[in-house]
Amino acid sequence: MKIGIDAYSITDHRGGIANVAYNLIINLAKIDQTNEYFIFIRPQYRYLFDLPDNFHIKLVKHPHIIVWDQFFLPIAALRYKLDILHVPGFAAPFFSNTNVILTLHDVTFKLFANTMPPKARYFWNFVVVFSARRANLVLTDSKNSRNDIINLLKIPPEKVVTVYCGIDSRFKLIKERAVLERVRYKYKLPDHFILSVGVLEPRKNIDLLVQSYLKAARMCHQKIYLVVVGEIRWKSYQIAKLIVQGRIPGIIYLGHVPDEDLPAIYNLADVFVYTSKYEGFGLPLLEAMACGTPVISVNNSSLPEVVGNGGILVSEDSDRIAGKIAYVIANPEAQTKLRLKGLTQASRFSWKKYAQQVLDIYSRLVSMKKVLSL
Repeated sequence: MKIGIDAYSITDHRGGIANVAYNLIINLAKIDQTNEYFIFIRPQYRYLFDLPDNFHIKLVKHPHIIVWDQFFLPIAALRYKLDILHVPGFAAPFFSNTNVILTLHDVTFKLFANTMPPKARYFWNFVVVFSARRANLVLTDSKNSRNDIINLLKIPPEKVVTVYCGIDSRFKLIKERAVLERVRYKYKLPDHFILSVGVLEPRKNIDLLVQSYLKAARMCHQKIYLVVVGEIRWKSYQIAKLIVQGRIPGIIYLGHVPDEDLPAIYNLADVFVYTSKYEGFGLPLLEAMACGTPVISVNNSSLPEVVGNGGILVSEDSDRIAGKIAYVIANPEAQTKLRLKGLTQASRFSWKKYAQQVLDIYSRLVSMKKVLSL
């Protein structure tokens, strides 16, 4: 097969969509030496990839994503005679003679439209939705997202396939105290803290996180801090601004943390707390569990699928969340059990498994099209 992957979304700051696309390509390169791949990427990010001979890097020099996706990408698919064109983020071509697969991670733009800038809302509600309807298949990260895509975007169920994301190998238990203490010193982290990782925007429900922390701090018999990792985004509200300004006692804001330091911060945390209103997957939960950090998460959207039996699921209520935090902080035995359960749950997810499932989908789609053409 000749397979094209649109890597336009990839940057050197690999979060969300870019992270999934990057790990798909890297792991396909590890498991598939037979098929031929064409990777379309912007020139400034070419250095991110060192791929085998069956992978061909094609540089994208078009600055506007819609012009690239809708005009130049389908032309490239014809030029290289692709059997599959996979767009792991944003929008696939509306019209293409190639088999098109679109990865759509969630439907935030439908359920929480007010958390997005107006231009982004238009892009997702028109361009992305129409391209999803035109694609041969739509891949998504969870059963919950699959149901949302089917029901809210009116995509036929047989066209929407769930493939769970993986976890990067750098997220693991770190036993070297020197490594942990170096990171603790670098960020001036306290001995005991609750950790939150994720961008600061209304959908992440930071106000619930802060309320829960302040209540838990009063319940605990020891001083406990809240460490917040993540960039502040569009339309961040007052409480997020107070966090960034360091004006809420006990809350330490780190902003964006480099990839190499994040696993150690997870390892140093007493407990990881996640209060998002909606997620297509919730990758930080998986990262925390893989690092052996006890996890407490709200029980909505896809989050129960990620946490499974590996953490504590709780309703979106600050009193309940605070109670669970205080319980875990004060109970070493509970911490140990949660660490073991989290590690077991995280071991079920891998990018290699993700890539193999996607490769199988490529093969099935091409085989099915060949049968239909007979």
